Amino acid sequence: MAEIYCFNLSGDVRGYVCALAKRYRIRMLEPGLEKAGMPIRELTAGFPAKGSAGTFEEPLLLMDHFNEQQFNGFLDDLKQCTPAFRGFKAIVTRSNRQWTVAALVEELRREKASLEQSKAEKKEKE
Repeated sequence: MAEIYCFNLSGDVRGYVCALAKRYRIRMLEPGLEKAGMPIRELTAGFPAKGSAGTFEEPLLLMDHFNEQQFNGFLDDLKQCTPAFRGFKAIVTRSNRQWTVAALVEELRREKASLEQSKAEKKEKE
């Protein structure tokens, strides 16, 4: 079954994501930051939290076992969310299963900064 792990969602966004999860038959889970220090493979397997918690402030939607229709439909409909979702979206992959949730967020931050820098450089050249 498709699952979405939600971290740091505001009330309005949470309600919208919850409605979308029901529409697309996705199990919505809100593990809390106490599980952000866990490897993703343990989080998605339902293991209890252990060790240090990871911390981050950004909203995160971590998707697992989505089929193509669920993935595309969910993301398309998420664009209609008011207020707009301004966080990270990630899909669980074979390689990121080894990472902690907090490490995934750090990688997403780096990717976002790199994209923003590339856009700024491109704009300067124009």
